[in-house]
Amino acid sequence: MNPYEVLLVKADASRGEIDEAYRDLVKVWHPDRFAQEPRLQVKAQEQIKQINQAYSAVRQERAALGAAAGSDTGTTSAKASRATVACIGC
Repeated sequence: MNPYEVLLVKADASRGEIDEAYRDLVKVWHPDRFAQEPRLQVKAQEQIKQINQAYSAVRQERAALGAAAGSDTGTTSAKASRATVACIGC
């Protein structure tokens, strides 16, 4: 299944929207909420596993896209500039 569908967000959702959707779904499906109902707790465990896998997949996908974009935008020189600024007062 599409990880964005699992998280109930669009593929172009912002990181904040994805994080918020993840937190909301975890609150709804957390297995501890169903401690008194073992049958539902098992279903919640399955659901939370899917939610966690989807969230991880989206985060990894976005990190890979960000890393690829960063290599094209001079991220290395920006890091070097920060290092130089940090050393001025040395």
